[in-house]
Amino acid sequence: MTMRRCPLPAPSCVGAGAVRAPERASRCSGSGCDATGVRAQDAQAAYEHPHLGCGEREQAGTCRVDIAVRISIVKCEQMAIFEDSAPRLPMDPGTARGRPPDPNREAAILRAALEGLAEHGYDRLTMDQIAALAHAGKGALYRRWSSKAALVVEAVIAWRSARAPVAVPDTGSVRGDLDAALTTMRELDEHDQAMLGVFLGLVTAAYRDPELAAVIDSNLLEVPRRALREVFDRGVRRGEIPPDRDLSLVPDMIIGLNFVRSVTGKPLDRAYSRRVFDDLVLPLALDREGLEKGG
Repeated sequence: MTMRRCPLPAPSCVGAGAVRAPERASRCSGSGCDATGVRAQDAQAAYEHPHLGCGEREQAGTCRVDIAVRISIVKCEQMAIFEDSAPRLPMDPGTARGRPPDPNREAAILRAALEGLAEHGYDRLTMDQIAALAHAGKGALYRRWSSKAALVVEAVIAWRSARAPVAVPDTGSVRGDLDAALTTMRELDEHDQAMLGVFLGLVTAAYRDPELAAVIDSNLLEVPRRALREVFDRGVRRGEIPPDRDLSLVPDMIIGLNFVRSVTGKPLDRAYSRRVFDDLVLPLALDREGLEKGG
């Protein structure tokens, strides 16, 4: 793509995106005039002070113009013309601008959100506090997350994803898939158990905050729902699960059981998850033949 200077007089160059020079104005000659013969300071004064009469502008130190003009001065020599002549459209609002997000910076912000959540609770936590903990500007937070709810929920998802599988491996059977999920699940330590208490507080805040509740439902809770749906869909394709069997409530059943377990202070360990899979999920999903094969 090459560029050339516009060879035309200034009024011809102003065609798009600017206002034409005035039809009548005082003419002059010499270094103070532009390509149209209008003294530059006259035109500028008329643009900056359209409410003043000619005499008042003259008293302000500018020469008289015949009529009051409102123009946008565009100097031709500062304009670039693209010879490939394709129209330059404005950037689409959805198009990403600037540099791509720095994953290290994003991770630091997510950690700060969890730290602030644990220290202040969701209701008292502010974006300013998260920015201060992350040593980042508040604008950087809002460029990536639309609200405090979106940021906090993503921080919780990131924490959970490091401790439990987001995607369940395809082992060739529903039982094998669930076994693989248990194998990759990390046992929770004391810090993790404390964080579960923080998350219970977040769920309580969601009862009072519809935006937070919506983000939790469509993002945080959707992670385990999606993983189990994929396991069940594979089971249907293999013929292990009858295609007309409705298992849509099973993920929420597991989430509810986990919530009750957390409220009562009992651990969400592999032994407990094994009981849920063996005693509830598999009997609901598989027919008798599939259960006998697994046993």
